[in-house]
Amino acid sequence: MKSAVAVPIGSAGVAPPLAVTNQGTADVRVQSWGWLPTLSLVGALGVLLVARGYAAALTGGASAELQFWAGLLVMFVPVVARLCSVTAPRHERIGLVVVLGLEFFLVKVLYQASAVNPVASLPIVFNDEHAHWRTSFDIMRTGHLFRSNPLLMVAPLYPGLGNVTTAIANLTGLSITAASTLTLAATRPVLMLALYRVFEEIGGSSRVAGIAVALYVTNPNFLFFQSQFAYESLALPLTMMTLLVLVRRARGHRGAGSMLALVLGVGAVVITHHLTSYALAALLLLWMGIAFARGHGLRDRLNPWATALVVTASSLAWLLIVANRTVGYLAPVLKNAVTELFSMIIGEATRRELFRPPAGTPPAAWERLAAFGSIGLIMLGLPFGLLRIWLRHRTDVLFLVFGAGALAYPGSLALRLTAKGGEVSQRASEFLFLPLGFVLALAIVAIHLPRSLTRWIVPSAFATVAAVLLLGSVVAGRPPWLRMPGPYLVGADPRSIDPQGVAAAEWTRTHLGPDNRMLADRVNRLLMGSYGVQYPVTQYGGGVSTSDVVLSPDFGEIEQRTLYRAAIRYVVIDHRLSTALPMTGVYFEGTETGARSHVAPIDPVNLAKLDGRMGANRIFDTGDIEIYDVEALANGQ
Repeated sequence: MKSAVAVPIGSAGVAPPLAVTNQGTADVRVQSWGWLPTLSLVGALGVLLVARGYAAALTGGASAELQFWAGLLVMFVPVVARLCSVTAPRHERIGLVVVLGLEFFLVKVLYQASAVNPVASLPIVFNDEHAHWRTSFDIMRTGHLFRSNPLLMVAPLYPGLGNVTTAIANLTGLSITAASTLTLAATRPVLMLALYRVFEEIGGSSRVAGIAVALYVTNPNFLFFQSQFAYESLALPLTMMTLLVLVRRARGHRGAGSMLALVLGVGAVVITHHLTSYALAALLLLWMGIAFARGHGLRDRLNPWATALVVTASSLAWLLIVANRTVGYLAPVLKNAVTELFSMIIGEATRRELFRPPAGTPPAAWERLAAFGSIGLIMLGLPFGLLRIWLRHRTDVLFLVFGAGALAYPGSLALRLTAKGGEVSQRASEFLFLPLGFVLALAIVAIHLPRSLTRWIVPSAFATVAAVLLLGSVVAGRPPWLRMPGPYLVGADPRSIDPQGVAAAEWTRTHLGPDNRMLADRVNRLLMGSYGVQYPVTQYGGGVSTSDVVLSPDFGEIEQRTLYRAAIRYVVIDHRLSTALPMTGVYFEGTETGARSHVAPIDPVNLAKLDGRMGANRIFDTGDIEIYDVEALANGQ
């Protein structure tokens, strides 16, 4: 038996999985993966708990939410405790962060599979997924990019995700839905590995990297939003890979291969998602500014000035030349958020009441406490991490860049106090938690206790803190009715999708053909645009506010003129809208009368006003959903 050469394993060292003999053969020992197999099994039990919770929610089981929360904690807490340990080897930490990312991705997949009456041909549930499915479908059926998308007008202007999805579908013969799930399943490990390596390259420690990734996972968007079929879900892994190449080049790892990867990465990010490319440009410009301030000139490898300018210029060029409609899409949101925040500061506006939904019950008291507790813990740890950077790493440009980036987090919290800025703050979390997770990880590893305590007390304490961060992030990221499947609710996005709506949409696709201009409520609009491949008209998509045609008590000259201006051929009426207030605050869109301030459901009489009216021909009826051909009515005939 040939003797093997032992290879030491350190917490931050790189150890190959095999130890090579001195004769150069491959008769070697396989290293232990430590707690990875056991914690993977424990995580699988957590996934099972979540699945049982979803199943219980469909039948009104009292333990549904308890099983959901327990499942998340079972997946998360043991992994975090191990990542915080000083004894875990590097390869185990890498395995743990990948497993954690995949398990959390399965939470969204299980929601998709457990949604009310899922449809095998198109099991998509979240709003953006309908829009991006439509973009991919249009690329597949026409062979052309940049087709107009009535559900999200800017989606086709950033075709990276659609190109990848349709390419996989064409190569494998899978449906677009199956190809989209495969795309997301492949990109999740890429995201986790790239995050880990970025943190490791900057911090020089596998322990810091593992903890930082665990903290990143606690951003409010990670569990559901970053797992959905949307362009950001692909753009973020691409961005992390690009950032990894830049960080490695700054640390001295240069070569033709890295330059090619950098060029391809920048190009891919720019054509995939607007906000992600802007976030990357902002980070690189910050890096460039700090590098210049620290005396690193144009020839210094620590100054990414060239890449920063290329990313900024290419993002702007794509915006202005190809995707100029994005300006009208993003500018009002940002303007309204800043304006409302300024008005609140000077006393002309009051802050919004947190955790007060437009309809339904607010989160439980413990959920609100967890949300505030998670923010409090982050704000408590942030100064210690920043102090660590200042005392130990203030000569390192990359540490300073991430420290400065983390300072944006407190500012983003102020936007949450405004009605229009809350969404901006929410969407920024997946970017802000990149530097924030790193800074907080530095604060944690700076805790020095006797080894006997460090081995058990610190991991246990941090796991408890991380549990609060996770619970608070999920509460902040999704209202109670949106994070669990269940019976039909009015104006509740995924919770409003059911067989009647799907059947109506598929009927239009089969019997009316695609791309007919339609008027439909918020949820049926999604279904008609995806399942039905129709062209729903809205204020945002068509420039005409059509909602009052349905919401008004009478049909008169104004309503007839609206149908004519919007060239509406079909009107979809869902009589269930009259049974409750909309959970999202709107029945149709934000420009409707009474949006986000409805005090009573729609009068059933309003929804019945087309019945029997000359020029409105009812062509489809499920009992709850009716479709009217209003071509003659719109033309005044």
